[in-house]
Amino acid sequence: MQLMRPDLAMKDAFAEFTRDWETHNEPIAPVSARLDGRTYETWLEDTWRLETQPRGNYVPADTWFWFDESGRMAGMITLRHTLNDFLLRVGGHIGYGVRPSMRRRGHATAMLAAVLPRARELGLTRVLVSCHKENIASAGTIRKNGGVLENEIVEDGRVVQRYWIAL
Repeated sequence: MQLMRPDLAMKDAFAEFTRDWETHNEPIAPVSARLDGRTYETWLEDTWRLETQPRGNYVPADTWFWFDESGRMAGMITLRHTLNDFLLRVGGHIGYGVRPSMRRRGHATAMLAAVLPRARELGLTRVLVSCHKENIASAGTIRKNGGVLENEIVEDGRVVQRYWIAL
């Protein structure tokens, strides 16, 4: 299993990943994986640009696809280099998602663990990772990677748990 920076050759793997979410009638996670009307090529350019030249309220961020041992795209993870007010409140440094048909196999835990050294390379000493309170699996993933619950807040009528992971 490994993290790979998205590129043009991964278009079909990404399409399969997004179809899985649609088949299970779930919104794609992380939010950064949503095409929002863009082509894969435009999404990819925007994703690459975000690494060094964020626009608007966005912060610099790196994105990776997570492939399992058979070469299937199992998930996606984004590491934000800094936090703005919104990210400090609810979004955090890291957002990730595992496609519905490949859950409960340890992908989220391994993917998060693989990204933490990269956060350390950026000079971060701790990272904020959040999840909705009802997402028990994500809370478990965060705790398995050293996450300590700081607090819970209500955002848009849902309880968000905010965890810090020391690096």
